Amino acid sequence: MIFKTILVSFLLLSFSVSADTIKVSNSDVNYKIRDSKYNRALNKLNIEIEVSLINGRLPNKSELQAVSDVILKKQPKAKMTWVEFYLPKMESGHGAYATNHSTPKPEGVNIMEFMLLNTPYKSLIK
Repeated sequence: MIFKTILVSFLLLSFSVSADTIKVSNSDVNYKIRDSKYNRALNKLNIEIEVSLINGRLPNKSELQAVSDVILKKQPKAKMTWVEFYLPKMESGHGAYATNHSTPKPEGVNIMEFMLLNTPYKSLIK
């Protein structure tokens, strides 16, 4: 019974990948969840989101925040939440374009354009 309790406490729950579009300030924002894991032992939710370019430009903070808000409504509530935003063809775990963390205080969207320096998106940095 103790082994079963320990195993359950370290269980990571994974959720399915989905794709969707939302409208933010008259722009269509296309996104999909690459990965979503809830760690019950840490009460921590990790979500990787892929967001497409919007009319040939990089998504901005308000667009990423809107995507994050929509997705987090459908996920389990957690004390800590790590949301990472990637652009298409960016490899997960090798530097996200942006993040939105709660630890549990919300930190807001943080865009890290320097993560695009060695990608095809370099020319879109202003």
